[in-house]
Amino acid sequence: MKKAETVTSEFYCIRPREWNRFPFDVLTSLDLPRSPERQGVLAEVRRSVQKPVSSRKSHSIREFYTILLRDANILKMVEERGRHFDLENLLVYVLTHEIIHVVRFLNQSAPFFMDRRRRRIEEMKVTDITSKTLEVTKDGNISYLISHFHDFCEINTEHSC
Repeated sequence: MKKAETVTSEFYCIRPREWNRFPFDVLTSLDLPRSPERQGVLAEVRRSVQKPVSSRKSHSIREFYTILLRDANILKMVEERGRHFDLENLLVYVLTHEIIHVVRFLNQSAPFFMDRRRRRIEEMKVTDITSKTLEVTKDGNISYLISHFHDFCEINTEHSC
């Protein structure tokens, strides 16, 4: 998690004290057992809105995001894909990708609610940004993951990346 936050901070020039502008939590499928598994989806971002208690501050609605890691799908990918898909690097990739979504939603670079076509375009943008963000690590296994997910997004039209 720290590595994903660090590379995202460096890419977006987010200072440590500014992270409170990007409220998010990370949960796993075990934390939300009633959440239906989606085949092939490694993680998803969920949005909630916190309304102020005081009516005088009705304009200050606060968004909060949850990154839900799909444990079973992540472990299946690690098991099926071999050494380039070690758990640590895959989690760095997935968390970086999802944190970038959160930053883009909160910076209003992208809306949370989108139609299918716009969501597809946004996924490709975030995949490109994730690639640029992680290229600085100069890690061969991360480079392999970047290549895999970039190719996956280009050819996959049914699932999110």
